[in-house]
Amino acid sequence: MEITLHKLARTTPAIRLEIQQSKLTYKELARKFGVSVDTIYRWKKRDNGHERSHARKNLLSSLSSVEEHIVVELRKSLDLSLDDITEVMKRCINPDLSRSSIYRAMKRCGVAKRPPRAGLATPQQFEETTEAGYIHMDVKYLTKLGGKRSYV
Repeated sequence: MEITLHKLARTTPAIRLEIQQSKLTYKELARKFGVSVDTIYRWKKRDNGHERSHARKNLLSSLSSVEEHIVVELRKSLDLSLDDITEVMKRCINPDLSRSSIYRAMKRCGVAKRPPRAGLATPQQFEETTEAGYIHMDVKYLTKLGGKRSYV
């Protein structure tokens, strides 16, 4: 097993073993090797002189497995967009979820990209030009959820 050290590393496996076997105090060892007392303490309590992996051991996902399943079902069953899923999850399930955490969950589960829709008509082209006018729009206000106004 080849050992690679950081170019600015102050301790080597041999120095770490010497720290572990030494009877000197933490301050004396820190002064001797030019490192902090915390570094000496860290190597004293370890069982060997080798570095540990720095890779993350957990995903730190902010979504529970149930919430993640709901996100996947909203995407697969209703074909909702990311923003729509975010709004549903925030209003109905967990208001602390972020859009990016929901996107990461969708990416993990393989539903981040929408499948191509079959049978969609091509956009209609209008050849006639008319002057701009007014558009009539009916708005239905819904009850406030979490103090936020919504409408259809």
